[in-house]
Amino acid sequence: MMGSEEISIKAEELLLLVNNELDITYPDPEGNRKRIGSIKRGIRRLLDIAGGALSFEEESAEMALLLAYCRYDRVGALEHFSANYQDELLDLRISREVKDYVAEDGDQDTELPGRAGRDL
Repeated sequence: MMGSEEISIKAEELLLLVNNELDITYPDPEGNRKRIGSIKRGIRRLLDIAGGALSFEEESAEMALLLAYCRYDRVGALEHFSANYQDELLDLRISREVKDYVAEDGDQDTELPGRAGRDL
């Protein structure tokens, strides 16, 4: 998991992407500080939901969710974020659990339950 310092560094790195998503094209140091706070809260929230590490790469699902989180935060509608993105948040959680399961299982050849000996 990311620590507070790593989250702060990542938030600074993502500020340009968030400003672009929010169509902010003018210098706004005070607004940037607020958006960095929003990015940090969004990263923490998504890390909590996923239950593991996330990359927040530019075209990733978690980045799309973070941008949406920041949009909702900016307009004061965070109470609707989880409900409106419930499916995407669940997908994020499940994909993280699958990655963790595969990492734990290692190189063992595993079959899905109920599929043994069946032709697909």
